[in-house]
Amino acid sequence: MNDDTQTMYALLVGIDEYANPKIPRLGGCVNDVDAMERLLREQYGVPRQNIQKLTNHAANHQAIKDAFVSHLINSARTWVDQHGAESAPSILFHYSGHGSQAVDMTGVEPDGMDETIVPYDSRTPGIYDIKDWELGQLLAELTAVTNNVVVVLDCCHSGSGVRSISPSIAPARFCEPDLRPQPTSRPAIHATTRGAATASGWMRPERYVLLAACRDRELANELVVTEGEQRRQHGALSHFLIQELARINPRQRPTYRELHEQVRSHVNTRFRGQTPQCEGDRDREVFGGLSPMYDPLLTVVAQDAGLIWIDGGAAQGLTPGSELHVHPPDTRVVGTVQPIATLTVQVVGAVRSGCVILDGSQEIPLFARVAVHRLWPGVAPWHVMLDISDESVRHALRARISEPYVSDFVQEVPTGNLADFRIQLLGDSLHLQDSAGAPLAAPYPVERSDEVIVGLTHIVRYLRALEFRNNARDSALAGAVTLAIKQRIVDPATQEPTARPFELTTGGELLVGVGEEIVIEITNGYCLPLYIGLFEFGYEWDIVQLYPSTKGAHEALAPGKTLSIGLHKGQELAFDLPDNMTDVAETFKVIATLEEADFDIFTLEPLRSASRPPGRGICNHDDSPINFLLSLVMRAQPDMRALRAAHPAAKDEWTSNQVGLLITRRAQE
Repeated sequence: MNDDTQTMYALLVGIDEYANPKIPRLGGCVNDVDAMERLLREQYGVPRQNIQKLTNHAANHQAIKDAFVSHLINSARTWVDQHGAESAPSILFHYSGHGSQAVDMTGVEPDGMDETIVPYDSRTPGIYDIKDWELGQLLAELTAVTNNVVVVLDCCHSGSGVRSISPSIAPARFCEPDLRPQPTSRPAIHATTRGAATASGWMRPERYVLLAACRDRELANELVVTEGEQRRQHGALSHFLIQELARINPRQRPTYRELHEQVRSHVNTRFRGQTPQCEGDRDREVFGGLSPMYDPLLTVVAQDAGLIWIDGGAAQGLTPGSELHVHPPDTRVVGTVQPIATLTVQVVGAVRSGCVILDGSQEIPLFARVAVHRLWPGVAPWHVMLDISDESVRHALRARISEPYVSDFVQEVPTGNLADFRIQLLGDSLHLQDSAGAPLAAPYPVERSDEVIVGLTHIVRYLRALEFRNNARDSALAGAVTLAIKQRIVDPATQEPTARPFELTTGGELLVGVGEEIVIEITNGYCLPLYIGLFEFGYEWDIVQLYPSTKGAHEALAPGKTLSIGLHKGQELAFDLPDNMTDVAETFKVIATLEEADFDIFTLEPLRSASRPPGRGICNHDDSPINFLLSLVMRAQPDMRALRAAHPAAKDEWTSNQVGLLITRRAQE
């Protein structure tokens, strides 16, 4: 089949509010499904009538089941009857809300509990959770029609999730089990399915792909993201999944395995106690052939307050300083005519942005069509909450945060507000935590309060570097560089080293044991030589440049060639861990450019060795676009108005890729 005949049906369920007041309220679930709907409609061209969205009170127990049957199963069956099984539609079921457990009345479950998702009206008289085997029955009926199915469950599933040392400032999607006797017993056909449970704790997917927010012993967290002028909560899985789906190159669509690698890396970096899982038919192409719309056009919708307003914003990846080309209102295909003007974005909303004219016509007609030309990376300060009762300590930290260098990286928000980080005073120590309440560094003595701010800016620089990427889907270099972590083995007969792929866990995790040798492979799939920078993002918040190993040494990787690091004798790479650690997450990132770049700017020493504000000595950079972008991410944000003309964010000059893994002492699950 061709992409023109591919279609999709999506059922999106997001629940922040629950009828039972004992169920904790959430803040990002409706945002999740709103963002997913916007992505499907605006970037994948899915018709409005093909998307059914149930939120809050509309997402009750019966409504979810009814919609699954009528909107997904029946629609897929009708489509196949009319068009044939070979063109079966792509199906998405996305649930964001609480996960939990309920009493298993059959005795099949080893722990006596079924895994569940929690509808709006659950835990009210006569209304219960939707159990995993109930969802499994619906999926079995659906996959009998089409196996082009993906299920996203952005929730916790059980009471075994780890607890932080402090209460979370960003809600986790878990509520206590329902211990009432359940009215429905598991059907006999599903009596043995628990033996097939996977790392996520849900039943093993059959003929579909499951993207689950975390392992069965972890919590699914919500995080706070900046969307234009607003701060919104989202599920960590949903946010980074939507972000990656928005970046897919239409000419090189990834598999779910590849998509999961990117999402897992981002989530596991923000929440080290949350590892998304990918289970089932992982090597299927994302959405089974549904292609993102190429170079979508925005529209001029108003001119007000000295600004030209367009119907696009943070949801489309726009940031302050992004440049847009304006075309006449009747334009349908960009590239056939010259733009009449260039705009630059000044005010960014979620789906609406205000722009000013950079060059060209001074009269922009209403309903003119707008194409994204250049995107600036988002480098807004991250938010920190000071949970400190001692006024003198709070005052000292607040003064430090307000200093010019620090304020480019972090900004204080009042207690009780949404935040990315928290500094908490416990006894005579200051604790630096993420929004889930998990510690990010060893406690700081209160008399050395300055060091906690040094540590916080260090971590923000680390996270900025990790999130640094070229968001232009139509970049000539999109998908041109691949990065793989493989196992190094020596042929016993020839004694020659070789590399083979690691066996992934059932949840799609790449686990590498302590002392196990690895090979890092970087392949240039582009038609021109590329300059390569390879970095290891360590668990001590350090960034080490692995290639080129000699700083300042620039050597291009030829087209079609693969660079193997750690393969040959004398170059072996293996991980070690301190005795008090069981497992840690690390990420490898490659940046590839057409021109030489100063990759040294990305490096960071381990956090605990930092006793001064990091990065003060890396102010020198040349005028190349990539070096400007690197310095923009790793240092304070310069004046966009003064720099945008001289330093274009050349979308066709660079790309990046990254792979996350878990270093462990434990046997693979």
